Amino acid sequence: MMLTLREANTVDAEKEWRFVAAMPEDENGLLNQWYGVSRQEFETKALPQMLRFSEGVDLPDGFVPQTFLFLWNDDEIVGQFRVRHFLNDALRGGAGHIGYYIDKKYRGQGLATEGLRLTLEYAASIVPEEEFYLRVNKDNLASLRVMLKNGGRIVGETEYKIFVRIPKSSGDSYLCKIASPEEINQKWDEEIERHPASQSNWLTWKKEAVRNAESGKSVPYYGVLRGRVICEATAMLHPDAVQNSEGLVDEKTAYLCAFRTVPEYRGQGYFSKLLRFMLDDLAEKGCQRVTLGVEPDDENNLKIYRHFGFTDFIKHGREVYPDATAVDVDYYGKRLHPKNR
Repeated sequence: MMLTLREANTVDAEKEWRFVAAMPEDENGLLNQWYGVSRQEFETKALPQMLRFSEGVDLPDGFVPQTFLFLWNDDEIVGQFRVRHFLNDALRGGAGHIGYYIDKKYRGQGLATEGLRLTLEYAASIVPEEEFYLRVNKDNLASLRVMLKNGGRIVGETEYKIFVRIPKSSGDSYLCKIASPEEINQKWDEEIERHPASQSNWLTWKKEAVRNAESGKSVPYYGVLRGRVICEATAMLHPDAVQNSEGLVDEKTAYLCAFRTVPEYRGQGYFSKLLRFMLDDLAEKGCQRVTLGVEPDDENNLKIYRHFGFTDFIKHGREVYPDATAVDVDYYGKRLHPKNR
């Protein structure tokens, strides 16, 4: 059994649809407006709404940005978790940061406990409050036990509800950050060691990466879990640092590249959080648009980038590696939306 969390996405739409359509309309206070939804309506309305809500776009009055996560047991969805990015007054005295649902046929197997643990880890770098706020029905003792097993404590109750707080665990928190010079050198040395067959390319790329970061032509972003860099991305800020740079990078446009995630952490939402952190930081720096490149036949990554909003085709080009290998690249862009906080 391998439990993982994945954000709602277009690649897994078939299984997501089947799960959401079968979720009850109201399961212990967790509402599902898409119960019984058709496949077509899920792909055209429900899933796009989930993705927009995670970006804080088109939110109804009184709502805050909310990420929809699916709990996978190997290749099957067994639950859904929702992370509300911050509290407003209604959430502070109500549903709190996290809601979840486990398919009835998988209950009693510890999946909710592990799913909540993964969700808390996921949410640690998103939620600004020092503690996670949760709420549970008084007659749902199984869910209360799940919260308490994850470090929760009861802080209050009403006639029908129990309110729980779970402190953030600094040891397990996932941190998104701008990389230090020491971290850059260490991470590139790891990549060089990991790619012995193309070591000359990686040595050249390291020199360029260090030089660009030192000169301010690039900003490397790292995702760090328990002291280990598990994913990374780089924003190029100067045309001199980018091949085929026309239309890809200028004083208001950053070119994104060097997307890498350690294999065992892929598909769990870590890179998504790093990308959000990077886009927020670039927006604060005055960036209004971001671009990236993808090989035309790389359908999987193309779907992922479209999921993140990179749908504006810019141009086709060819890039050359240090060893003279040439690859075709299609370039896409997106405008940065103001972040709702």
